[in-house]
Order: sequence, then C-alpha cells, then structure tokens
Amino acid sequence: MAKPWDEAMKKVVAASPQTFVDWLFPGGQFIELVTTELPKKNEEPLRSDTCLAMELDGQPCIGHLEFQSTQDPEMAERLLEYALRITRTDPQHRRVSSCVISVRPVGEVQQPPLVWEHPGGGEMLRSHSESIELAQLEPALFLEAKRAGLLPLLPLAKGRASRRMAETMFSRMQSAKRSELIPIGTLLASLAFGLENTVEQNWLTRKVREMYDLLQETPVYQFMTKEAREEGLQEGLEKGLQEGREKGLQEGREAFRQAIVDIVRKRFPKLVRVAKKQVAVVDDPALLRQLVVDISVAQTAAEAKHSLLAVDEEEEEEEEE
Repeated sequence: MAKPWDEAMKKVVAASPQTFVDWLFPGGQFIELVTTELPKKNEEPLRSDTCLAMELDGQPCIGHLEFQSTQDPEMAERLLEYALRITRTDPQHRRVSSCVISVRPVGEVQQPPLVWEHPGGGEMLRSHSESIELAQLEPALFLEAKRAGLLPLLPLAKGRASRRMAETMFSRMQSAKRSELIPIGTLLASLAFGLENTVEQNWLTRKVREMYDLLQETPVYQFMTKEAREEGLQEGLEKGLQEGREKGLQEGREAFRQAIVDIVRKRFPKLVRVAKKQVAVVDDPALLRQLVVDISVAQTAAEAKHSLLAVDEEEEEEEEE
C-alpha cells in the first residue's frame, strides 16, 4: 500500500520550501527542490526523495528530510547511507544535512549523533543529524504568522488531534490566504484522527464540504464541486466505514476514480488516457484518495504522471504484504 504519511509530508514541503528551510536550517536560503533515488530497507527497489537544495553560511548544500511514522532502530545508519548517496550522485557533490521528522509518536528512538568506535579504541566515525518528533512540539510553533506553510502540521502537534485543532488550522490557512494548503491539511488531519475513527472522519468530510467556496481557487475544487459525484463518494465512504458493505466501498472507489479522471481532464488533458488506465486497476480506497490529493496539488504534468504511474508499484507492495 502507498505510504500516505510520507507522500503528504512531501507535498507540505514542496508547497512551502523556504518555510521549512527557515525552520530546520536557520539562515539557509532555498534554491530549488532536487530529486534523488534512494534505497528502501532490505535492498528493496529505489524510491524517489525530494530534497532541499540551499545555501547555508555561504556554502551550497542539500537538506534531506526523512519522514517516519514507525520506529526504525537503523535510522541513523540509513541517514548516513543516504547522505553519501546524495552527495555522490549530485552533479555539484554538495554536502548533506539530514533531519528525521517523526509524524506521530514512535517511542524511544536513537538520538544523534551516530558514533562508531574503532575496535582498537578511539572514535572511527561521527555522523550528525537532527531528529524531530512533531507530537512533542507545541501547537504555537505552527501558528506563528511567518510559518503559515507549516499549518498543515498543526493536527500532528503536541496534544491529541481534535476538531478544535483542525478548525484552527483551516481558519489560519484562510487568514493567511493559503487555501492551496487546505487539501494537504485535510489529508494530514484525516491521518491524525485515524482512518478507523468514523465519527471524526465524517465530521472532517462535512467540514470540507462547508469550505467549498474557499476552495474555488484550488485545483481540488474541480473534484469537490460536482454535487452528484460528491454525494456518491460520501455515501460510499459512509457505508464502507460504518457498515463495511462492499456496495458502499465500490461506490466510493468509483467516485474516487471518476474524480481523478475529471481532475486530470481539467488540468492535464494529455494524461486522461493514462489516468483511466491507472485508476482502473486500483481497488484500495485509501490509495485512490491519496491519488486525488496528489493530482490536485501537482504543479506540472510530469509530476502528475509520476503520481499516476507510481500506483503500479504501490499496488505491488500491497499484494506482497
């Protein structure tokens, strides 16, 4: 199955890269987003990661952000491996500054730096990185005016995710005129509530419906403003979540599939055939919902096509599990 936490966080960073640089690498000046191929655990196929190319203290470097939703005792070693690979494959051979962001509580984690002792005594290697657990950060951090780009992270801050926190997030996004962040914030709030929490999920669905007018300037509006389709989606979701009926799930799937094709037709008409082919083989409602968000916030046709083609790999991973 797709990793919605990882994909959602990448969208947040891509929407406000300088804000993340200011937060995690004080004094840095964002230059561009760069994509690199990194290995997964256990020698799995390579995955694409987006990194922040920047200038820090007058030197060009790359900020690599690793998002975690589960505990990984080998994270420090993986970061070292990633840093070496990124530097070696970068045309400018820029040095890498790494930061792990835990999107939900993961228990005790290995704290940096990573130190290897020489068998004969003495230090052989010391690797520094940053480690941040969002659940340990005060909500006020994400509410600072200069950090509007971090607002989608508010439901993940210290304290249990709540309707009040989600309401505050949406309100601040509107005040900051960052309505393009609403779809991403909605996805993260949904994940924070827990997909099995039908009461909060249904409240979130109703809340998003109330914000239709505010979403008119965003790509996702094409999906949300088609009343008949939206009603079918709502019915499918409610039946699937509350009653577990296959009929409801199928209606939800079909609504998502149609929404994806409609969004692609509106924004990237040349990709309609690809979209129809790809969504036809996806049965996981969560994966389809993630694809709706990805296509809605895609900046280019190439990015949209990448998201569409990625579902093949994600479906294969789900089958293997």
